[in-house]
Amino acid sequence: MKTEPATVENVRFAEYVLPGHPDRLADAIADALVDAACERDPDALVAVEVAVHRNVVFVDGRIAGNKATGIDVEGSVRDVFAEVGYDRWQPAPAELRIVSDLCLDNLQDGEREIRGVSDDQSVVMGYACGDERTNFLPVEHFLARTLAEQLNRVRCEHPDVLGPDGKVLVAIGGQPEAPTLRIVSVSAHHAQDADDVEVARLARGAVEMWIEGAKRAFPSLGRGNLGPEVLRINGAGAFAVGGPYGDNGLSGKKLVVDFYGPAVPIGGGALCGKDPHKVDRCGPLRARQIAKHLVASGLCRDALVRFAYVPGGSAPAQVTIESDGRPLEPRLAHRWLSGYDLTLAGSHRDLGLAAVRFRPFVAWGPWSDAHLPWECWSPGGRGCAPKARALVNEVG
Repeated sequence: MKTEPATVENVRFAEYVLPGHPDRLADAIADALVDAACERDPDALVAVEVAVHRNVVFVDGRIAGNKATGIDVEGSVRDVFAEVGYDRWQPAPAELRIVSDLCLDNLQDGEREIRGVSDDQSVVMGYACGDERTNFLPVEHFLARTLAEQLNRVRCEHPDVLGPDGKVLVAIGGQPEAPTLRIVSVSAHHAQDADDVEVARLARGAVEMWIEGAKRAFPSLGRGNLGPEVLRINGAGAFAVGGPYGDNGLSGKKLVVDFYGPAVPIGGGALCGKDPHKVDRCGPLRARQIAKHLVASGLCRDALVRFAYVPGGSAPAQVTIESDGRPLEPRLAHRWLSGYDLTLAGSHRDLGLAAVRFRPFVAWGPWSDAHLPWECWSPGGRGCAPKARALVNEVG
C-alpha cells in the first residue's frame, strides 16, 4: 500500500471523541459511581477504574463512605450505556455482563478526618490562553470539541443511521486568532445496512453546520473548501462495528482530550473515577481556575500553573506559574497566589466541590461550561483572588 508523505507545516492538531466511544463510556461509568458515593456521603473516598470489552464491563477499586454498600453498580453501568444511545445499538444495556471487584465499605477510623490530606503524589497542571471566544482554551482543542458536539447532535437526530461511537480530528493553520482548516477527519459509527452516501451526507452536514457556527467567532474558517484534501469521512472504511465491539475501552485513557489538547502538558493522573478530595481531581480544577484568572485579568496572554503534591501534604509542596512561556517573577507569583487557599480542604470548599456532580460533563470535559465554579473568572467570583485587579494595575 502506498504511504502518503507527511505534510510539514506549522499546524496545530486536536482530537475529540463522542460519548459512545469505549474509553468515554468507561469514564462516564466511573464518574457515575463517584456521584453515587458523594450523594450519600460528601466525604466519600472513591478510587475506581472501569474497562469495557464487547458486552463485558469490569469495575474495580474502592468506594468508602456512608451507605456505600447500597450503591447500585449494575444499575449505574446500564444507565450510562442507555443514556449515550446503546439502547438501540450493541451492546444493549440489558445484555451487559458486569464483573465487579469493588471494595464497598465505610470509612475506617480516622479516614474522614484526613480527607483534607493528600493520600498520593501527583503533578497537576492548569492552563488558560487569552481568547475568550474559546473560553480561554487552545483554539484547536475548542474546535475539535465543538465539532464532536455537532456530530453528536446529528447522531441523536438520526439514531437508526448513526451510532453512539465516533471521533474527530481537526488540524488548523494560520494564526490562532484567524485559524484556517487544514484537515477535518470524521469517523462516524453507522448501522450495518446504512447507505454509504447517507452516512457521508450526514457527516458532511455536521461539519458544515459546525463551520457555520464557528465562523461567527472565527470568520477565517469559512474561507476554505471542504474538498477531499481537507474533509475525510470514515477514512479507514466502514465503521459498522463500533463501541466496545469495535475496540476495548478503559477509564482515564483520554487524558489529552480531557485537558487541553496535545500542545499543553497534562501533568499527572486522570480526573474521572476519583472523588473531589483527591489531588488528581481537586488540584487540576484549582490550577485551571488560577490560570484562567491570570489571563482573564489581563496579566498575561497565556498561563500554565503547576502544583506538585506529596503524600501526607495538605497543600501543594511546590507551585510554579509560567506567564507567556516564562516563569512569573516570584514576588508577583507569591502575591497572586496569596488570594487563594491552596489547601485541599480550602480548594474543595472554595470550588463548591461537595455540590458538584461530575457525570453530566464527562462527555464534553470540565472546561466546557463557563458556569462551573472553577470556570468562573469574573473578579470577585467564587475563590477569585481579591487583590487581582490591584495587582494587575500595579504591574501595568
